[in-house]
Amino acid sequence: MKFTKKIVLLLVVLALALSVAFGMVACKQEEPAPSTINVESTGDSVVVGYSVDGAIVFTYSKAVLADATGKHVKDYFDALVTKGLLTYDAPGGFVSTIFGKGVDSSKNEFWAFYTTDTENSSDDYGDPIEIDGKTYHSASYGIVDMPLKAGESYAFKVATW
Repeated sequence: MKFTKKIVLLLVVLALALSVAFGMVACKQEEPAPSTINVESTGDSVVVGYSVDGAIVFTYSKAVLADATGKHVKDYFDALVTKGLLTYDAPGGFVSTIFGKGVDSSKNEFWAFYTTDTENSSDDYGDPIEIDGKTYHSASYGIVDMPLKAGESYAFKVATW
């Protein structure tokens, strides 16, 4: 009997030790996500990406819209929608949802619109944000009137007023 009790006690201690060891492995923190995750890439330019802080980033790509001349960000968004790379809603030109994520007006939330285009942005509308080493400033226009420029990026982030 004493021998059986010792084996049972040993098995219980072993089981507890294993559960603690597996628990520690399961609780190991994951590596931080990269700051940009490509949803779709074409050659050397990111079409749509996400940043760790929740911003959604769009960079002009000829694969989506062949020519940016005379186009606006809304034209680019509509081309992304046509290619199945974006869903958004912008009643009256104000973005209310992106990829189905809306804002909560009861919490005074809105989609803040930023750009790397320094000719069409201003820090008068809010502090700039940093994403992947690029500085984004508050856009001077909404998506309907914001000029689309090759080499520039555009970002949306939920903010409050």
